[in-house]
Amino acid sequence: MTKLHTFWLPHSVDKEIFKPYGEKPLDVLLTGVAHQAYPIRRNMIKALEHKPYSTIILREPDEGGKIPTNPRLSEYAKLISSAKIHPTCTSVFGYVVAKFMEIPACNTLLISDYIKDMKDIGFIPGYNFIKYEEDNFLSIVEYYLKNDKEREEISYNGLRLIRDLHTVCVRVREFVQKMDDLFNLKNPRVLFLTIDRSMRTAQHFNFFQEALKSSIDVTIHKRTTNGLLAGQFGQSILSGQYSPLRIPRTNDYDLVITDAAFAYVYEGWAKIKCPKGIIIEDLHRTSPYKTLQNIHKFGADFVAYRYKT
Repeated sequence: MTKLHTFWLPHSVDKEIFKPYGEKPLDVLLTGVAHQAYPIRRNMIKALEHKPYSTIILREPDEGGKIPTNPRLSEYAKLISSAKIHPTCTSVFGYVVAKFMEIPACNTLLISDYIKDMKDIGFIPGYNFIKYEEDNFLSIVEYYLKNDKEREEISYNGLRLIRDLHTVCVRVREFVQKMDDLFNLKNPRVLFLTIDRSMRTAQHFNFFQEALKSSIDVTIHKRTTNGLLAGQFGQSILSGQYSPLRIPRTNDYDLVITDAAFAYVYEGWAKIKCPKGIIIEDLHRTSPYKTLQNIHKFGADFVAYRYKT
């Protein structure tokens, strides 16, 4: 069995959507979910919820435990851009989450806890974002609300970081270069399998597809279902039961790229019979080592993951 290569492919944004949109009528904005996976975010909400300068917009689970659908990215980007400051956090998993790219891309000041992975991709406390400190969180927020010039300079530095290193086009160039380095494939034929979902990170994934399509010869096949169905009924999806189209079972492609949901369809991958398998894999809701072992079993040589573990 060949060696399984792994490569961190952090989140990225489409700069035509996540960008400054003009005036910033909101002082402090906090958005997202606030369940147990985000204890720091919960502390931030507790500190901010009664402050006149704060706006908190949460997506809370309904009675059945289902979290409401994400907004369209363009609407969400305009909302972020309307604020001077947007705090967030890395979650209990210690991940560079999508908000770390989205917030600075809108020229909004990011306040967050700090992990090594942030340093690895260019985040510097006090230069292009502000480090969260529990004991004086409100003092930090109010300081940067009062000091416009300093806040705007740090926000701009964050914007430049994202524009230079973390747009979708940059990420695709990195990805294509990695394929060339590993497999010597100058213009690989790629089968891109993905599931249409409304999740915000899934919407980002769509932009990655389109940018890749403009770079190399890639065929994109979409399957309309959700991640839960993909995990439980993968074989039915492959056969077309949950989609009008079957997945091509051919060796006409050099590489296969898929999002996390299709990565769990182990037996079906053997039927696709591609000489190389590449998985875009999240690796954050199951044991990373076990998942990597399973991915390797059905012939993948390369795993690119969005959340570093």
